[in-house]
Amino acid sequence: MKTEDCWKILVECVEDITEERILNLSGVVTVQVKFSFDEFCFLSENEKKRTTLNLLMKGIEKISSHKNWAVEPFREVSSQIKQMGYSNEWVWKKAIKSPDKNYYAEILCQHNINSMDISILIWQINGVMIQREKVISELPDEFAYAKHLGELKWISDVEVALINKKGDQVGSLGTLPLE
Repeated sequence: MKTEDCWKILVECVEDITEERILNLSGVVTVQVKFSFDEFCFLSENEKKRTTLNLLMKGIEKISSHKNWAVEPFREVSSQIKQMGYSNEWVWKKAIKSPDKNYYAEILCQHNINSMDISILIWQINGVMIQREKVISELPDEFAYAKHLGELKWISDVEVALINKKGDQVGSLGTLPLE
């Protein structure tokens, strides 16, 4: 969604709302919503996902009302999240082909309640997955996991590596021989 002055929304889940205003700091629009961490801890994984989405929507609706944004696109996405069983996973960047063009690899990010799991997937060029391996399990906070996502790079015809933002290899995965 294109906006005039916002590139990110931050919904702060707090025990007590200390700031009623909606703030905009360098394009990050922040809103506080009331939340009980103690109650949240006792919920099941599915209840935590439902509660998290409800809290996000509460914040988004508050911001949308304040900024005169159409809230319907957010509600549609919320509905799709529910239909998908609250699964939050995506492929990071584009897949890359191996030097010999026989394979391609991609990074799968799975954002869970207690972890962000980052896996390397290798596919044959015909679309058959031949390898999948989790290389990182990190806190589910972008400040914790984003540092690992620097570059996916083939280091040979048969091995691909995830390189972090510092340039260090985080993990690698090799292909299976074609039969």
